[in-house]
Amino acid sequence: MQKMDTSKRHFFFLTIILLCLVLPVSLAAKEHAEYPNGEPKPKLLEWSSYFQLRYSGIEDGEDLCALRRFKVMLRGSLKPHVQYFVQGIFKGGNESSTDGHPYRQEAWIKYTAWKYGQVTVGQFEPPFGMERFTPDWKLATLDRSQATDHLVPNGQLGDSFTRDYGAQLDSWLAARRLYFAVGVFGGSGANNSFKGNGPLIPGQLIGVLYKTPSQNTRQDQISLGVAVSTRKDHQQDFVPALPGTAGLGYSHFSGRDTCANLEASADFHPVSLRSEYFYA
Repeated sequence: MQKMDTSKRHFFFLTIILLCLVLPVSLAAKEHAEYPNGEPKPKLLEWSSYFQLRYSGIEDGEDLCALRRFKVMLRGSLKPHVQYFVQGIFKGGNESSTDGHPYRQEAWIKYTAWKYGQVTVGQFEPPFGMERFTPDWKLATLDRSQATDHLVPNGQLGDSFTRDYGAQLDSWLAARRLYFAVGVFGGSGANNSFKGNGPLIPGQLIGVLYKTPSQNTRQDQISLGVAVSTRKDHQQDFVPALPGTAGLGYSHFSGRDTCANLEASADFHPVSLRSEYFYA
């Protein structure tokens, strides 16, 4: 892969930084009015962005100064209980197949007024895993673990960024001590020309075993969770997710692909502990 000229790379990063500093952090509606029932009118449009840079020292090659990720998020509410979200991503200099091309990473609509939970429809992450849902800026490093990147549903699947097209029902129950999510997805990943998998059916259950009263500024808690996903695969290439398995038939796998995940977390500010286990 051809590497970006150093001067062009520096100019590119400088342009991104200036854009993020000069443009406003968010664009919101004017002071909202109220609906007849007294509820505040939701903001129709807000946007925000962030970027992360990464320097990689390569032992037997040229070092990389890369734009790890630059994301722009659009969000808002069409009605008090109808929300939308769109997220785009651009990256460069990582020697990755997804460098130098803007992608629509997420795009969904959510309805929150149903008594059984909130319903999300569109392009988003299937409910599976803990680190996968940790925001980029909360990670101890710029990258997630190899286990997360490779073993979550749609991990290393084309240009999906682990997203898929589908629908999900989720809700907090028992005074926000029990969370569940279940969904149905296409199974071939978003932004991906490959078709033939699916459907992908994931489910997740998280229980909060202990938490301090909600009026505390910083809430300590202990949580345990489990997730399962299953998908019918057709000529699925698992070699990018499982390096070294081409000779075992995983470059053209057809059959039932079932994964499981266990997670545990503990927050006692300022200390946070995280652990999870994958079975695939």
